[in-house]
Amino acid sequence: MKSALKVIWPLSIILLLALMVLQRGGTSMENPLSDHRLEGWLSISSR
Repeated sequence: MKSALKVIWPLSIILLLALMVLQRGGTSMENPLSDHRLEGWLSISSR
């Protein structure tokens, strides 16, 4: 169970942030923190 949650948890965050970015039309000037978090998750998941 824990291993599945570890995989689903970051993926769900990435999907939510991606949807938010798409809804904004790719502009992230409003909330730059979300981009830093997204980059962090991507770098972690790509390892």
